[in-house]
Amino acid sequence: MPILTWAQNLVAIGAGFFIGLILSLAGGGGSALAIPVMIYVVGLKNIKLAMGTTVVAIAVTTWISVIPHAVRRTISWSTALAFTVPGFLGLFLGRDVRSGFAMHLLMVLLGCLMLFNAAFMAGTLQSITLVSGAPRPNVSVTMALGFLSGAMAGFFGIGGGFLILPSLIFSGLSLVAAVGNSLVSVGSLSIVNAIPYAIDHHIDWRIVAEYIVGGSLGTVVRAPWAKKIGQTRTLSWMVALILVVASLYMIGINVPDLYT
Repeated sequence: MPILTWAQNLVAIGAGFFIGLILSLAGGGGSALAIPVMIYVVGLKNIKLAMGTTVVAIAVTTWISVIPHAVRRTISWSTALAFTVPGFLGLFLGRDVRSGFAMHLLMVLLGCLMLFNAAFMAGTLQSITLVSGAPRPNVSVTMALGFLSGAMAGFFGIGGGFLILPSLIFSGLSLVAAVGNSLVSVGSLSIVNAIPYAIDHHIDWRIVAEYIVGGSLGTVVRAPWAKKIGQTRTLSWMVALILVVASLYMIGINVPDLYT
């Protein structure tokens, strides 16, 4: 495992705080944002180690973030189940396909997918339902989108929250319900995705602990903010903008490595 300075360890805690806050408020985007931070800010230069550490940290932080949503009863557990179970099947398929791709190519493709996701979020913000009480989503559509999101999560080796949230919105859930259900699916898929990383010893458990500490603090701090920006289009625009910046950086950093 790499030896990090005290400053890098503090950055890991701070990054965990930020990711935990984003996860709890927006229901996704944690893995996509945490991976470039883990590699280029915290200092885990081994991409597999950074991804494995991120997936475990996101899994735990996400389930912590589920608690306030469960207390407020904004989670439809039947919908979450209909989305997540096919997601597991897709995850295993995506993981098999990923084996033939170089890691730098995966990072470039992930960056491109993040850009597409940000554009999708921005394009649908004007029509989504913000409040609970929206019509129940179509089960067949939910299962199909769950399978597709799981396949992408398995292919890229992440939690897939930045894919899951817009998929749940597209299936018919309100933004409030989509955030809570997204957290359940992200946490579940992340746990399964973390298993091969653990087997191959591609997890830095010290940084995982630091991320969890920061993420837990982010979840706690989220509470007074939630009523102001937690379930508004403003937050969705913020997440979309962050995804654009992070994706452009990932693409710019990894494209040169494709030719070396």
